[in-house]
Amino acid sequence: MNKDIYDMRFDGSEEDLKLQDFISRAEPVNCSNERLTARIYEKIQADKIRQNRKRWRIVAAVAVTLMMCSMWLALNITQKQLVTTPQSTAHKQVQTSVMQEINVPTGHTLQLTLPDGTRLTANSRTQIRYAKPFDKHTRHLYLKGEAYFEVAHEANRPFVVHAQGFDVKVLGTHFCVNSYNKKRCNVVLAEGRVEVNTALNDKVNLQPNDCLNITQGEFASKTKVNATAYVERLKGVLPMEGMPLTDVVNYLENYYGVNFQVESSLCNETLYGKLVTGAPLADVLTSLCNISGAVAEVKKGVVTIKKKSTAKALTTHQTTNTQL
Repeated sequence: MNKDIYDMRFDGSEEDLKLQDFISRAEPVNCSNERLTARIYEKIQADKIRQNRKRWRIVAAVAVTLMMCSMWLALNITQKQLVTTPQSTAHKQVQTSVMQEINVPTGHTLQLTLPDGTRLTANSRTQIRYAKPFDKHTRHLYLKGEAYFEVAHEANRPFVVHAQGFDVKVLGTHFCVNSYNKKRCNVVLAEGRVEVNTALNDKVNLQPNDCLNITQGEFASKTKVNATAYVERLKGVLPMEGMPLTDVVNYLENYYGVNFQVESSLCNETLYGKLVTGAPLADVLTSLCNISGAVAEVKKGVVTIKKKSTAKALTTHQTTNTQL
């Protein structure tokens, strides 16, 4: 541009003289392009720095605002947790199951209503354990001894009795379980239907008046019986109705916690009549001997049932009353 201006030719007119004067005054003196470029670059950089500072001030203000909001939100959440935690803990404590354990004294029976409405009668020397409340999926009960169950029906929550070496599973029915000793157990169904499972995964379904005998956790036999007789003995009466003498003394052994021995010649004897098991053992032995025509001898805590011809010269009444 400078070269083009200096190459211009002016005449001596008044207009050309004014134009020449204006151009000479407007043209920068001693100004280099490099310095001008540098100044422009510095100006641009200064403007960028001012803009960046302005942006950072805006970002910082937003960040502080977000941080304050986060702190406020966190504080409110913490306060809510402090308020609700005791209530939640209390609710969980209400729902927590507690294991109940019941032991029936010798010579007594116990009637009990469980949390689901199931009713049971437990015989002498029976041990029962169950969770209160029951599990929401399955109602579990653990039994050692003898009990009669009237289970409240729940289609979606089975009732399971865990005995010695086997389980009895029902939805709602009436049945008896005898599980004093693993060697001689049985399940008798009064009404409805039950499923019996062993630890070996064997399974048997019972019909009313079925008696399933179980030995050492294995199914031994299934017979037809009068289920009413098994229910009555939970009421303190033992109907014998052709019961073998060995089964009678086995029942008395479990009921009173006393060891019995039966003379081999009497093992196949069948008895009829009733024994009132709520009475003292001495009185029960007297009734038993009157019905069977045998003699009971007691020595060192063991009751031996013998024929009269081989018994010692001692009456049954004297023996039972002086040694028991």
